[in-house]
Amino acid sequence: MTVGFVGIGHGRKDDGTFDPGAGDADVTEHQLNTLVAHVVTAALRRSGLIVASEVDLPYRSDPNYRGSVREIARRHCTWGAEIHHDWRGGDPGIAVLYGGPKERALGYGIVELARAFNGAAKLVHAPQHTFIAAPSVPTIIVEAGRVDDAAPWAELIFRGEIIAAGLVVGLQQIQLTRATYQAA
Repeated sequence: MTVGFVGIGHGRKDDGTFDPGAGDADVTEHQLNTLVAHVVTAALRRSGLIVASEVDLPYRSDPNYRGSVREIARRHCTWGAEIHHDWRGGDPGIAVLYGGPKERALGYGIVELARAFNGAAKLVHAPQHTFIAAPSVPTIIVEAGRVDDAAPWAELIFRGEIIAAGLVVGLQQIQLTRATYQAA
């Protein structure tokens, strides 16, 4: 049984304080991440996947990325994706941060679907990030846009649907790769 994990970027730190991420008084990164994570989680569940998600936790009680790593291990998840938004100097489109070949395959579908819908998207090799390096399963960070000039809500919802559909494509790639290795 494949159990996935969808995390909300930023959140409760190990010391109990809350990290809202980047942003200003009007909107924080955590708020944007929460909206997109809700959409991604719902779409993945509609597709029939079993998904553990931080959206099921009370608002602002979700752990930051270190806590997400622990949750992936505790729930025996086979993959993970954490939703973030980039800072003002980052890319306005979707960026997928990955560590190795399986993580790249997991994120590739997201980037290709975003590009197909005329959106800016790219893969970023970032193996040093704790969320990507710590778990023993494929994990990616998905930057759904920029905080300081966040897309309108409708666009964020659309991006969430693209992220979910892209994850399904990526999971199929990983399964095909695994089957190929087992057959050889």
